[in-house]
Amino acid sequence: MTTTALAAALDALAATATAAGLSAAAARTEAERLAAAVAESSPGAPADWLAATGRATSSGLQPFFDDAVSARRWRGAPTELLTDLITSDSPTHSSTQKRWQRWWTQQPPWATPASAP
Repeated sequence: MTTTALAAALDALAATATAAGLSAAAARTEAERLAAAVAESSPGAPADWLAATGRATSSGLQPFFDDAVSARRWRGAPTELLTDLITSDSPTHSSTQKRWQRWWTQQPPWATPASAP
């Protein structure tokens, strides 16, 4: 992913968070942290991440590594905001959950989610 693509994805996520009733700033920060965790071992990722997030600082690459370490758990688990959204009574979540429940009840237990909504 290019620096420009990451920046655009972060902007899109912030807009989506707002539409879902979440804080755009909190969603963007969480996404930046997750992006750092995913890209942590990629050559050149720290500098590219700093450029995409606009967080270039006098402390060098440290913000990237701080965020990467803090978000490693999200490589295999939902983020805090996603967990909040899932457990809330958000209309966005309710609609998605209902679609999944409809799909699941119409499928045998061994069905793959390839045809999922």
